[in-house]
Amino acid sequence: MDLTVIVKRLDGYVRGVKYVKYAMSLPVASEDALKQQTGDQWLYVIPGPSSAFDSQLATDGQDAVGVDQYVPVEFGLWLFTKNKADKLGAGAKDVLEPVRESYRDRLLGWMPDECEAPITFVRGAPQGFSDYVSVHADTFRTAVRYVAVNTYQN
Repeated sequence: MDLTVIVKRLDGYVRGVKYVKYAMSLPVASEDALKQQTGDQWLYVIPGPSSAFDSQLATDGQDAVGVDQYVPVEFGLWLFTKNKADKLGAGAKDVLEPVRESYRDRLLGWMPDECEAPITFVRGAPQGFSDYVSVHADTFRTAVRYVAVNTYQN
């Protein structure tokens, strides 16, 4: 699944977030976030692990022509907040909760065009606090359907 549709869905709609970006991994997002200015929040869409349900044979009416598979897709929203006045990160929750509510409202129940299931919330948890930056991650799930057709004969 192309996760840039998630970025487009959230960019400009999440309260208090300066920008929403796609990052291939958490280290890339972390490095970018630590360079940002104090008082801002950044939201990164990061791909999660993928797995699949058992596949079924795809047919053309009678003959098997390939496989038909339903694949759950997980992605994380990693929210970074920098506040030089918050030495212990205690105030981060006051900033994070309205932002989390805003992106949950924008995503939950929405089904991107290429998906077979609406987006649902899976889990969320604080990921740490370092150098006056608090990090919170939420995981969401949807699903896509892949149909692979064999174009060769045995």
